[in-house]
Amino acid sequence: MILSRRAIAVVIAACAAICSLGGYACAQSIPSATKPPVGLSSKKINFGKQPAGVPSQPKTVTLTNKGSGDLSAPSVSVTGTGFSLGANGCTSTIPASGSCPVSIVFTPPRKGKFNHGLLKFTDGGAKSPQKVKLMGVGLAAPSHTATPTATSTATATATSTATATSTATRTATATATATISATPTKTATATATVSATPTASATATATRTATPTKTATPTATPSPVFNVVFLTSATYDGSINGAMGLAGADSKCAALATSAGLPTGTYKAWLSTSTVDAVSRLGSARGFVRVDKAPIADQISDLTSGTIFNPIDLDESGHDQRFPENSDVWSGSTNQGTLGSTGTCDDWTSTSLSVFGEGGHFDGGPTDWSDFSGGSSCNNGAQFHLYCFDVSHTTTLTFTPVAGRLAFLTMGLFDPSTGLAGADALCQSEATAASLAGAGSFKALLSTSTASAASRFDMSVGSMPFVRPDGIKIADAPTLASGSINSGIWQFADGTYFTGVNDFAWTGSSVPNTTGALTDTCSDWTSKSAKGIIGNAVDTAVWWDELTNVTCSSRRVICLEP
Repeated sequence: MILSRRAIAVVIAACAAICSLGGYACAQSIPSATKPPVGLSSKKINFGKQPAGVPSQPKTVTLTNKGSGDLSAPSVSVTGTGFSLGANGCTSTIPASGSCPVSIVFTPPRKGKFNHGLLKFTDGGAKSPQKVKLMGVGLAAPSHTATPTATSTATATATSTATATSTATRTATATATATISATPTKTATATATVSATPTASATATATRTATPTKTATPTATPSPVFNVVFLTSATYDGSINGAMGLAGADSKCAALATSAGLPTGTYKAWLSTSTVDAVSRLGSARGFVRVDKAPIADQISDLTSGTIFNPIDLDESGHDQRFPENSDVWSGSTNQGTLGSTGTCDDWTSTSLSVFGEGGHFDGGPTDWSDFSGGSSCNNGAQFHLYCFDVSHTTTLTFTPVAGRLAFLTMGLFDPSTGLAGADALCQSEATAASLAGAGSFKALLSTSTASAASRFDMSVGSMPFVRPDGIKIADAPTLASGSINSGIWQFADGTYFTGVNDFAWTGSSVPNTTGALTDTCSDWTSKSAKGIIGNAVDTAVWWDELTNVTCSSRRVICLEP
């Protein structure tokens, strides 16, 4: 079967533990794949734009039993703000080749993007639970206007005059790249008169005059033109859904860039073949940014050597595609952009179950953005995304570092039997060696059974954000405390980017702002014979709680400035 991301992590963690104990060089391998007996009609549902508070039309997903025997009724659940389960037709045993439908409804509670919904089927089939990503955009709630009713009697005369004037002035300024100023003015005047004669009948005359005036004067300072890099919103099998080869993949990138209104350019898929390395396809391009203009890398050599500023996790429309267990992207490549060892799906023409392709994690940093130490069947049922690079420009990439509190991953390993004091000492030692200001104040981000990791730091609203040594913002303090980060903690205190394989770090709880149990914290960091929780510090979706019930061997920790 195809191993889930969590299962792969278990294998890697076990190998790392054996290596660290015995001093051996370990090779990681992944079992070959077999055809999954359960299929879904869709892996992703985009509800589009929906007014806040108004339920969408239901969208249906069909689960099919592709096996030769009965499949017990799955447990069906929906998570994510704004998403709910509608009709559930999967309540009984599904015979071989049978199927059942479920429907999902999107009711955005407010204006904004909702990209982290998940429909999950938990059953006895292969690759359980099967998952469907849910996303949508909430619009401003519809306004309601009441129409007054005037009633006049035979002896009454009423005159009403109403005048309304509204003026709005809005100025928006974006620093670093452009400054735009707009001053719209809108004035409306309405007058209504109602009169009645002394007879039994009433005559009403209404007059409304509106004179809107809107003037906008934008001014912009030209900014450098960089190469936009995005993750495809669509997913593909090993033949690029029949598009075939590098040319077919490039055409998918170009079409998505055009549909999203991205800058005109030459968009190339980050894919290697048996004769072409992905890195060579970027030519002499320089200066790479995401669609939100967040920096990715300056030169191609930075990209391939691990000097990566942010994960490529936004699609062509700027939607964040991250969520646990689904961050896979086809590459056919190592992290250095050369041909990977697992394969290229016969140069991106195959949908065979017995043919494989190399993949990466799009929420990952230098260690696995292009190569997650394994591959997948070219027809695995889940399908993968693609990276798309504009290669039209050669602009040097510069950015202004964000001011904040430093966070780094330890280069050395923490002995989990030495307590919080031992972890803090490791953080302070490495901060001192790197000549960081306030080196003696750094602490490990670790939970215990009596105190959350977040409680060791100021995580209040308005407090300074956390940044890496390169000045890239990791997250605002309350966001990090809740378990979410925007960019990975993949630098050591001295600024070196981590490109190794032992990227797991002790954490001790399900999220940073909760306590852990003794079984989550190596008995409050006093025992190497107990169990604990670890995260994958360089992958933003699972940085905190990728694995539970892990043997308490020496591992890295995350250090924060208080």
